[in-house]
Amino acid sequence: MTILQFHIRRKTFICETTPGVRSWSGYVHLPPVGIRLYPVNTFFWFFESRKDPLHAPLVIWLNGGPGTSSTASALGENGPCIVQSDSNSTKLNPWSWNNEVNMLYIDQPNQVGFSYDTLSNGTLDALSTTLLPVISDFSVSGVPKQNESFFVGTFPSLNSRNTANSTGDASPAVWSFLQTWLEEFPHYTPRSNTLSIWGESYAGHWGIGLASYIQDQNEKITAGILNDAIPIHLDTLGIINAQVDFDLLAASYPDMAYNNTYDFQGITETEYLFAKANVNICLDMIQKCRVVADVYDPENMGINATVNSICLAAYEWCYLNVEAAYLASGHDAFDIGHTTPDPTPLKYEIGFLNQPWVQSALGVPLNFTYQNMVVYNNVMATGDIVRGGFLESLGKLLDRGVQVTMMYGDRDYICNWLSGERTSLAINSTLSRGFKEAGYANITTNATYIGGMVRQFGHLSFSRVFDAAHGVPYYQPETAFQIFNRAMQHNDIPTGSTSLSSWGDYSTYGPASSFSRKNQMPADPQKVCYVYSALTTCSLADMEALAAGTAVVEDWVVVSAEEGTRDEML
Repeated sequence: MTILQFHIRRKTFICETTPGVRSWSGYVHLPPVGIRLYPVNTFFWFFESRKDPLHAPLVIWLNGGPGTSSTASALGENGPCIVQSDSNSTKLNPWSWNNEVNMLYIDQPNQVGFSYDTLSNGTLDALSTTLLPVISDFSVSGVPKQNESFFVGTFPSLNSRNTANSTGDASPAVWSFLQTWLEEFPHYTPRSNTLSIWGESYAGHWGIGLASYIQDQNEKITAGILNDAIPIHLDTLGIINAQVDFDLLAASYPDMAYNNTYDFQGITETEYLFAKANVNICLDMIQKCRVVADVYDPENMGINATVNSICLAAYEWCYLNVEAAYLASGHDAFDIGHTTPDPTPLKYEIGFLNQPWVQSALGVPLNFTYQNMVVYNNVMATGDIVRGGFLESLGKLLDRGVQVTMMYGDRDYICNWLSGERTSLAINSTLSRGFKEAGYANITTNATYIGGMVRQFGHLSFSRVFDAAHGVPYYQPETAFQIFNRAMQHNDIPTGSTSLSSWGDYSTYGPASSFSRKNQMPADPQKVCYVYSALTTCSLADMEALAAGTAVVEDWVVVSAEEGTRDEML
């Protein structure tokens, strides 16, 4: 087995400031080996449970993208703190998921967030549509002058060969990371290296792929094929507004855009009929991709150029002819309730993680990148998004005793709850019949609020969370926490008052559909142009002012598109 190097740095009073609760950040270093000719330096941030950490479950969190940092979620979504608008301070999150579990945030694949292969100097133009830093040799060119939207820094190599290009390619590195991490932190891995995987968005691929890979590795360990490795036992797989099976997601796009519970029509009837008519063509192209992938790239490693081309072509056709019409609606694809540019979720954590004092406290040698577009482009180029096997893997995981918890906000378009519901009903396992016969029950968030509706049978559940968009813990933190905590305690999702271990085949009762429960469109949030996410939060006028150098910027927020000071404006 490859020898891994481990480095940790103990931290105090960074994000998690609850007295007595400890946290660590660091890297697991994987040197070049075999056909992988580059090093992998995987960054993690670990937070003890606020309650009894030595006996608390262990959860790893994976963000999606593909190419989005998991670390960011610790500071702006489900972690111990929320970064404030100055991008320089935090406040404690009362609904942090480390209230009762140990949380491990992992930046993966390689080059995402604070993870890196090799270090390079470069520049970042926040207004560039490529969203990519430019690597530069400052010893030759000199260090360029910075301004409000143009930065210099240290980045990974941005070499597309030095990171993953598919789910199958990404999973082994995370498994290797866990092999070392579990050895270094044995007191945080109760019940014989048992852990749970939670994630959102493209973690519908990352999480399912990793869970399946872990199970396959366990079988090799048991059979004596894989020596000197630690078996990792899975308790729960939780996925939030996840991209699982693109067949079902593509078919849901016209319906979500035209006929949703908010009575918002993001496309015209003509556009709806056009998209619906194209769904079958889209599905045929996806099926062709999966057939050739099963033969020529069955491990989904992105190694066959012909397969990659066929699968990418399928996605591009489906995107243009089924998915894309909604994008002209003027509403956010991640939140149908908000117009564009949409400032939410606020990304103040990007500025915070680029503060020198924060980077020093975390022990990182490079700047923070929220989403690495090299990784995104790599994964999309192989057509990983439309490849199959993930739905089938959910059924196998369930039949192996892994709990599967699905949580979907009902304002998301891009990974919408209609596709999530259809995915849950399409899972083939021994629980399928009982799950389909179960009805929807209310999710009691607290004594005065119903946060959503859930269908549950045994250890499979699907929750629709009201008034939440793509990142449920950001929009509905208490409801998301209750669903998460009840699942981790193996209690019923509706109330958390029934133990599944004592109930047997627990089932919810109620209507077969939750669609009749309607919502009201929210008020549009105040626009905030945040320079580190300028392309999604800034208006055209803001962008032009930043480019011209006339914008007034404080804490990476544009406070005026005209020259002057804040005091003058006040």
